[in-house]
Amino acid sequence: MNSAIQFIVLLACISICIKNCHCVKTVEAVRPKLIAHVREHKPRPYCSKHEVIVILKDKSKLCLDPDSEFTKRVLETKNKRNNFCNQHHYNMLYSLQIACKVGAAVQVLPVCTNSIEL
Repeated sequence: MNSAIQFIVLLACISICIKNCHCVKTVEAVRPKLIAHVREHKPRPYCSKHEVIVILKDKSKLCLDPDSEFTKRVLETKNKRNNFCNQHHYNMLYSLQIACKVGAAVQVLPVCTNSIEL
């Protein structure tokens, strides 16, 4: 393989492998009832920014300003919900193990979701 082809292949590999930040433009807030999911990306090797991406119910994505009060409330609510769901998931699994050992009837509990209510 000559050096020109090797150089072209190298450039192609670099352009494929380099990732960029997801958020170029951010908004201060969005109507909470429109939010379906929230994703948080901490700074990483290829993007030094803290990014908060909301997926709306219409499947569109918006980037929130991570320093805005609205975004801080959204993340706080998301973290509280995750902690609550994780704790109840653990308790539910433990209860199911106990119930199965004694042959008791098992009640189905509501499932935690990723939706956010502020």
